[in-house]
Amino acid sequence: MMNRSLQGQNLPFGLMFALQFGALGCWLPVFTLHLQQTLGFDGAQIGMILGLSAASALFSPFLGVLISDRLLSPRSFLGVCHGIAAGMMFWCSYATGYTQVLLGMIFYQLVFTPSFALSNAIALRHLKGGRDSFGGVRVWGTVAWMAVAWILAVLLKFFPEKTSLALQASAWCSIAMVLLCFALPTQGRSVSLGDGILKVFHLPSGVWKFFLSPPVLMLSAGSFLISMTYRFHFTGGGPYLVGRGCSMEWVLPALSIGQILELWFLSRLKHTLKRWGYFGLMGLGAFISLVMFAVLALNPNLGWAIFFMMGHGVTFTYFSTSVLMWLDSKVEGQFHSSVHQLMIFIPSLAGVVGGYVSGWMLEPAESTGNYVAFYSVPAVAALVTLLLIIGAKRSSSA
Repeated sequence: MMNRSLQGQNLPFGLMFALQFGALGCWLPVFTLHLQQTLGFDGAQIGMILGLSAASALFSPFLGVLISDRLLSPRSFLGVCHGIAAGMMFWCSYATGYTQVLLGMIFYQLVFTPSFALSNAIALRHLKGGRDSFGGVRVWGTVAWMAVAWILAVLLKFFPEKTSLALQASAWCSIAMVLLCFALPTQGRSVSLGDGILKVFHLPSGVWKFFLSPPVLMLSAGSFLISMTYRFHFTGGGPYLVGRGCSMEWVLPALSIGQILELWFLSRLKHTLKRWGYFGLMGLGAFISLVMFAVLALNPNLGWAIFFMMGHGVTFTYFSTSVLMWLDSKVEGQFHSSVHQLMIFIPSLAGVVGGYVSGWMLEPAESTGNYVAFYSVPAVAALVTLLLIIGAKRSSSA
């Protein structure tokens, strides 16, 4: 009865994550297809749109630090981010010119990226049942992502020219998030514009002290490396499966199979944390990533490739979620959301670097069908992350 009561009280947070990842999942998998086949942009134009919009995401966490917990409460800031994001996504869905789409995506990424840190911070601070309940609500983000993946697969099979509908669906998810924000808990803010511009742009010294502590530095480096491996997974996964006989329309569902495991492990995260602890789960997640990429580098057949790619969902749950929860447990309340904003900068930077490196390495791998060098890079990154986890645990225990 107690568990059902907690689930009911935490329902708004589950809906929050469903809309957060639903908004992203609607457009991200089909956006390149939209630019290429629907709008007819060439490779240079597509690269510029993806590159500059990703670069704008690097600046957004710093913007978020100045606003969240300070000028706006996290709940209000989340609503503002999704409100602007909805407008930008509607704009991009109707835009046909290169400059229109480029500017729309730059502004979209600038306002949408902080929403990930905001949703994490809101849930981790206000969940009934404490931080241990995080996996049970975060799992709804994965459910939404998977549902969107399969719906889009069917849509694009029968209506390949309707990619703009996916962008509009993302905008409607963001509008729903704006409405949901009225039901989310709120909290005070520490400064206002009336306090003066220097006060607004001054960050508490505790924020920097937190990130410069040895265990946080090592886990931040590990998060950067593992986040880079995610880019290798998504950049190379489609061509890798197609090269082994998977038809194009089933690539997205095949890549989403791994998230079935993610659903299970997120729902059981509270129990596995009690048994393994934060650092134990981080290490297990990094080890699974190492095994996955090492096997893929050996060029297995389609069945084995899909099986081992399922490790991505396990790595995300055990490593990335455990790191997020451990760091949150060390944050002081007065700059809770600000720290989460800076934490999101790490995967954003890793996404840019990983996207460039994986894109550069993909062409020779795809042309030869040999992915040994391509997948060896994330395998080494996972190995280094394992060593960093060991070092962070020892430093934290000292």
